[in-house]
Amino acid sequence: MRQGISGISIKGVAACLRPGTRPVNSLCASDLCQIAAERLLCDLAWKPQDIALLVNVTQTPDYSNHPMTAPSIASRIGCGEIMALDVPGGGAGYICGIRVAAALLAAGQFDKALVCAGDALVHTLPEDCDPVTANMTDAGTVTALEKDPSAELLSFYTGTVGAAFFVNSTPGLGFRHTMSPRSLVPRKGIQGGYLRDVDPHIDLAALRKLVLHHVPKVLDCIRPDVQSGSIAQVFFTQVDSELHNHLARDLGVKVPVQDLFDTYGNLESAGLPVSLIQYLRAEPGGVSEKAALVGFGSGFSYGAMTLDLSGLVTPEMKLV
Repeated sequence: MRQGISGISIKGVAACLRPGTRPVNSLCASDLCQIAAERLLCDLAWKPQDIALLVNVTQTPDYSNHPMTAPSIASRIGCGEIMALDVPGGGAGYICGIRVAAALLAAGQFDKALVCAGDALVHTLPEDCDPVTANMTDAGTVTALEKDPSAELLSFYTGTVGAAFFVNSTPGLGFRHTMSPRSLVPRKGIQGGYLRDVDPHIDLAALRKLVLHHVPKVLDCIRPDVQSGSIAQVFFTQVDSELHNHLARDLGVKVPVQDLFDTYGNLESAGLPVSLIQYLRAEPGGVSEKAALVGFGSGFSYGAMTLDLSGLVTPEMKLV
């Protein structure tokens, strides 16, 4: 663990041999999610063979093109030959992953599902990288879903602005701009520091403008329930403290527990589930209320979902 970077009190870095590399024995996001899945299944007293669907939300898969990472996670935790798929995504990825899994459960094909959400790229970044990218933190989470016809339905509100993909992208990976020796050359970032084309590029100023213009659309969808008290808590993607506070004021709510960005940094796809776990574990007596999750990030994509917090199993967070 590194501490005191960019004003962040805890910064998770998946184990590696040296900065700027990804050795064969380094931890990937899938390894962090595997650890989380095994602990969650134990706490739920579920057998791996009970799981029929696994959705893996990540921007850092084990392999850049194929195979998908989700089948590997399913195999490693002992699920067998199940449906497993990757959903690329950052700040709004968790909401998209839950939506995919919930839709398939509601369709009647499956009874139990796991949604993994996590990223691990910090140890591949240059030591003097762009300060916004330097705020990223490695983490892995898993959410278990079980079909219950009597349960209240989850509600989702999502959108994308595809023309704004450039505000949060990794330009040197993929087939649009194939990797070359130039992709590995550090160049001055727009916010200071240095970045290579194979590193995440985040234009924070442009991202803030997009968030302030588009995210209020999903806030309007949940605003009546917030104002009526039906939704008691709202959790935001951990990307930028200033944005969190602005959106909370816009919606008329107080950010619960603490602004986790100041504690952990940008947890990417794991930001929303970590925020949720931190809140629930701070309430030892449990909670019986509705909450809303609001996410935004690469794509540019944004979204919100509402859920009932009653009776959720929340294992303790573990540093590995």
